[in-house]
Amino acid sequence: MTAKNSSSGVYNGGKKATITLTKEQFIDIAQRAETLLQNKDYQADKREMQTAVLSTQRDGFIIKRVLKKSEFRNQFETLLKKLLKQE
Repeated sequence: MTAKNSSSGVYNGGKKATITLTKEQFIDIAQRAETLLQNKDYQADKREMQTAVLSTQRDGFIIKRVLKKSEFRNQFETLLKKLLKQE
């Protein structure tokens, strides 16, 4: 995300990173992401402060969901941050 597209006009989404995952880590991330993508309880109707955007690509199609603040989303983000610090 660029600062221009952020709800605050400041946040740029951070830096890109590439990490190596085990098969188990990949499956864990994929399952958690799928829950966020499929469960409407975690989704918001529009992008606003304290929401996040999760996107994935399948069969050439991009699927995006705006996510509300939730404990499940927080756990998912914490897991990703932890994995990024390992590299």
